[in-house]
Amino acid sequence: MKLLVNSLDEMEEFAHEISKLLFKGAVIILNGELGAGKTSFTKFLGEALNVKDYITSPTFSIINIYEGDFTVYHMDFYRLENLDGLYDLGLDDYFYSDGISVVEWGELAEDFLPLDRIELYFSKTSENAREIDVKILGKEENYKAFEMLY
Repeated sequence: MKLLVNSLDEMEEFAHEISKLLFKGAVIILNGELGAGKTSFTKFLGEALNVKDYITSPTFSIINIYEGDFTVYHMDFYRLENLDGLYDLGLDDYFYSDGISVVEWGELAEDFLPLDRIELYFSKTSENAREIDVKILGKEENYKAFEMLY
């Protein structure tokens, strides 16, 4: 399914709607070109989950951890030179935890991602508007509520 968000306000609203459907162990994969809105979406999602810290892109640290209603594991695989480093990160400890995992550039590490996940692909349609292609993968019943929203 595809959605169009025409402003940051609509992106914030979209992130807040998704936050209502999340559960322990939920995984959200964010793909799209640089500047497409992945980190902005994550900031809004964090706000909706009562994260008090300022959310920044973990481009260099690879993983930032924030506390809110859930522990939020914000990952960014953009600068990975090879996938060998992912073995050392213990990704399963994040993906299969009581927290929420949000992964930017997840498409670069497809083989490491859990089967049950939401994938959002962001495309710029203008300076302020984004088309978001939403895919629900896996059999997790909790994601079914998301499909009913849109």
